[in-house]
Amino acid sequence: MRPGKGQGRVASRVIGAALLTSAAGFAQAEDIKTTIVRTANTDGSAAVSVESVPVWLDGTKFGLDLSLAAAPVGTVQPNRPLPWTVTDTSAAAAWARMSVPTQAQWLPWQETTLDMRVDPTQDSSRIATTFTRSWVVWDHVTASFNDSYALTRNLDQGGRWETGKSVSLDLQETGTRISVAANTNSSDHAWLPSASAQQQLLGPLSLTTTVSNTGTEITKSITAGFRHTW
Repeated sequence: MRPGKGQGRVASRVIGAALLTSAAGFAQAEDIKTTIVRTANTDGSAAVSVESVPVWLDGTKFGLDLSLAAAPVGTVQPNRPLPWTVTDTSAAAAWARMSVPTQAQWLPWQETTLDMRVDPTQDSSRIATTFTRSWVVWDHVTASFNDSYALTRNLDQGGRWETGKSVSLDLQETGTRISVAANTNSSDHAWLPSASAQQQLLGPLSLTTTVSNTGTEITKSITAGFRHTW
């Protein structure tokens, strides 16, 4: 039996407080680097992201994603929902990621990535793995192959699996990346292909063209992106 809204709010806040306390303890440890980011929304709610990276285990990180509902109010306030319309939106999820390089030459991949996520407030969990390999085709041209599998379980909807394959070609001299992918899952039972081309225009500015099959129609899109790190 699922808890009521009031119980869910209390449970998520208890989970959030316990996880934040644990994260604070990790942050004091010399062998684990922890970053905590809190984003406040105008309606009084907040999102907290906690990410910890153990320095003694390369390619591994774990963390928490917390969604904190606004504190209940009994009066009408600007930029806040009406008191009698407020619903419980609190949630807490834990996740972990591990990347393991493969040294064996006889294996078809170079790196294995394992992702896990558990959301007790939504009674859901997800585990996924991705195998990757990259190689040099010729000078200034590289190719990469990704093979991913995922299993998601939800108490209400049961289990769901999905898998995807993709191949990318990077032309370093022109700043062009061409990708072809196909995905399927336990609901569709059909491979849905997609193709995209990304072109670096000027500095951090890029243009991406994508064509994909959703199973019911062919979608086409052109998007521009700007990426800068500071």
